[in-house]
Amino acid sequence: MEFTWNQALYEEIVKCTECLGHNRDMSHIFTVTSERYESMITVAEESYLTHPDGPYPGTKAEMKHDENYLSKKLIQNYRKVPFSGKAIQAAIDDAAAVGGGVVVVPEGTYYTGALELKSHVELHISDGAVLRFMRNKTNEYYPVRLSRWEGVECMNFSPFHLCGWCGRYSGNWFRYTGRCCRRV
Repeated sequence: MEFTWNQALYEEIVKCTECLGHNRDMSHIFTVTSERYESMITVAEESYLTHPDGPYPGTKAEMKHDENYLSKKLIQNYRKVPFSGKAIQAAIDDAAAVGGGVVVVPEGTYYTGALELKSHVELHISDGAVLRFMRNKTNEYYPVRLSRWEGVECMNFSPFHLCGWCGRYSGNWFRYTGRCCRRV
């Protein structure tokens, strides 16, 4: 089947996406650091593993064959972090309850679990703000949901992927890849 360009359809799609930004009600703004949500920020214990020699200096392919590096036992680490997930989710829920709005995450680092985004709610991650997803892979932070893995339906942890224009999202994948998350 040969590809043919449909200019009319393209222009219709562009028109729809342009009007999305103009029809939003921006009168409802919810800032996750406001007094309303302050009491929902708690201290949580984050647990994570590190290698005694630190991140592998070579490539992933080289690491697979490095018996010395692979034979060492990982170290279980714990640290206390301010958990803002309930505050962020409450702001998202409040915005959805009034028909939509903007949830603002100001500059700073915010530890969270899975977030359920709602229709007509814009999650605005300010410049200098970082959402760090908890490394504890438990039901407390990532509720089990019906999902698909390689085409097979199964029960699995909630995803934590988000999309946005400012700020930074960190799924804490540095420990797996040795690279920082990309700036969005």
